[in-house]
Amino acid sequence: MNYVYVPAPNKAPPQLPQFDSELPTLRLLPVDFPDYNSVDSIDSQNVLRLGLRNKLQTKRKDGLDNLFDWAVYTDWRLKPRPGQGTFADIYSDLSIPAAFLDHT
Repeated sequence: MNYVYVPAPNKAPPQLPQFDSELPTLRLLPVDFPDYNSVDSIDSQNVLRLGLRNKLQTKRKDGLDNLFDWAVYTDWRLKPRPGQGTFADIYSDLSIPAAFLDHT
């Protein structure tokens, strides 16, 4: 779980000169600062990010190896902005180390 509250700024993002912008992505944008770095797009938000992470590991003689790391998460917008829903889409990230994919 991750929570972020950003109060309403003195100037709304459209009133600022835009020198950077949010890039389109297939993932949810970060809610923490400085991970969210689209400075002139920062607007008020009250968001709770809910997620579940599973990691499958195997024990080897020289330690642990990760077989995969899987995360499922969504945002619960406690005070949605106009045009936003209360919940974001559900996202899923799956990471498999290259060592387990290479069978040569």
